[in-house]
Amino acid sequence: MMFKEALVLMGLSLALSANAGPSYYGYALDEATDIVTGGGLEWLQWDRTIGQSVNTALDEHGDDDWRIATDAEISALLNDFFETDKFDGNAATYNRASFDNAAAAPGPGAKIHELFGKTTDGFATWALYGGLALGTFRSFTEVAVWDWSNYVTTADRAVTFSWVYDADTALDNVGVALVREGNSHTSVPAPPTALLLMTALLGLFGTKRLARRSAG
Repeated sequence: MMFKEALVLMGLSLALSANAGPSYYGYALDEATDIVTGGGLEWLQWDRTIGQSVNTALDEHGDDDWRIATDAEISALLNDFFETDKFDGNAATYNRASFDNAAAAPGPGAKIHELFGKTTDGFATWALYGGLALGTFRSFTEVAVWDWSNYVTTADRAVTFSWVYDADTALDNVGVALVREGNSHTSVPAPPTALLLMTALLGLFGTKRLARRSAG
C-alpha cells in the first residue's frame, strides 16, 4: 500500500473514532455530545443537569425531545450493569444491588460513572427519574450509584429510592436522568471530526490525481 493511501486510511480512522468514548454492556458514550446510547435509548449524561429540578431540565432540553427516564428504563439500566434482576421498575419500592468487583475492577459503579458522569466529588452519582402519580402532581424519585473501588470496600452499589420530590425540587449534587428514543436525531459531526474527514477526503482526491498523471 502506498504511503499516501495509508495516511488517508489513518485520517478516516481518526475521524470515525474522534468522538468515541467508553463502552460497556452495549452502552456507549459520544464524548462530543455527552450522549450515551444503549438499551434502545439515548441518555444525556447525568452531570449535565446537576442541581436542576425536573422542570428546569425539561425547559432546557425538552425541545430536543428529551424526557424523564421511567422507572422501567432506570431499572433495566441498573440490571444490565449490576448483572441482576433486583430492580423491578416500581418507584414505590426501595431496591438495592451490590456487586463485588474485587476480582474484576473497575466495577459497575465505576463504569456507570465513566459513561453517565459524576454528580459529586465523592464516590456516588445521583439522578432524579421516573415518578408516581400522587394526587394532583407527579412525584419523582432518586437513583444513586456508588463506586467504592478505591475505598475500603470493593462492593459497588446501586439504589433506587422511594423518596418523593415534586417537579420543581432542585437538589445539590443530583442530576436529572433524561432520555429520548434512540436514533431520533441525526447528530452533526463536531468540528474536529469534520476537519479530519475533510483532510482524509482531500488526501484521497490528491492520491487519485497523482495516479492519473503517472498513468498518462
